[in-house]
Amino acid sequence: METYVKGSTAKNRPQENTTNLTRRALLQNALLIRALVGAAVGSRLSSFARAASQESGRRPSLSRQFARWVAALRYDDLPPTVVDRIKGLTLHNLASALIGAQTPAGRQALALVAEEAGVRSGGSTLVAGTRVTIGGAAFANAEMVLAGGKWDTFRMLTHPGTSIIPAALVAAETAGASGQELIVGLATGYEVMERMAADFIPTVMARGFHAGPVFGIFGAAVAAAKIMR
Repeated sequence: METYVKGSTAKNRPQENTTNLTRRALLQNALLIRALVGAAVGSRLSSFARAASQESGRRPSLSRQFARWVAALRYDDLPPTVVDRIKGLTLHNLASALIGAQTPAGRQALALVAEEAGVRSGGSTLVAGTRVTIGGAAFANAEMVLAGGKWDTFRMLTHPGTSIIPAALVAAETAGASGQELIVGLATGYEVMERMAADFIPTVMARGFHAGPVFGIFGAAVAAAKIMR
C-alpha cells in the first residue's frame, strides 16, 4: 500500500510502504477502536446524565411546578378580577348550553346518554336535568356547550370552556363542592390549559390536530382533580 503525506515532495515520498494485515490483527484493531469509541461516548453520555441530574435537582420539571401550584392554590389567592372573570365564563358557557340543547347535536347527545339514566352515583345533564353516569353527564354537557356555538376562545384556536366547565360542574356536583371550590378548580383548569397551549398551538395545528381536544383534556382533568381534592 502506497501512502503520501499531503504537501510532501516527490523527493521525500516513500516509494513503497507495504503492510501485511492478518485476520487476527484486523479483528484486534477493530475491537480496540470500538472500545476506545465506546469509552469516549460513554464518558460523554455520563457527563450529560450528571448535568441533567444536577439540573433537575436544582429546578423541578414543569409538570411538577404545575402540580404544586394547583395543589397550593386557594380561593383567597385569586384576585377579584379573576373571580369575576371565572363567573362570567361560567355564565357564558351555560348560555351556550341552553342554546345547544335545542340543536340536533345537543338532542342527540342527550338521547345517547339517556340509556344511562337512573344511576345512583352519577351526574346531572344541563337543561334536561337527567341523572346519568359521571362520564355521560360531562360528555352531554360538553356537547351542548359546543353545539350552542357561544364559546370562549384562547388564541382564536381553542375553546377552554367547552371541556373545562362541564367537567368541573360534574366534579363539583358529585363531590358536594362549594361555589368557591368550583371557582378555584376552574381557575386552575384554565391556567394550566392555556399555559400549555400558548406556545404549541401552531405546531399542533400544523400536524393536523385541533388544539381544543389536545389541550382541553388537561384543563378538564386539572379542574376536576382540584375540585374533588
